[in-house]
Amino acid sequence: MPPFPSETVVAILDRVYGKPVEEVFRTFERTPKASASVAQVHFATLHDGTPVAVKVLRPDIGAVIEKDIA
Repeated sequence: MPPFPSETVVAILDRVYGKPVEEVFRTFERTPKASASVAQVHFATLHDGTPVAVKVLRPDIGAVIEKDIA
């Protein structure tokens, strides 16, 4: 599945965390490492230097999952 735009990823994270992504992570790779039907993964580093993988759900995927389950 092709990735969704990095601008969308950043907007989702800003909304979820309630602050800009730059305040949550020291670094955040805007190019995803993986992209699938439900989410995509971005690598980042926390401010203490811990490397992390950030899994971001696709926009509106909840409705698709609910429909599939029904």
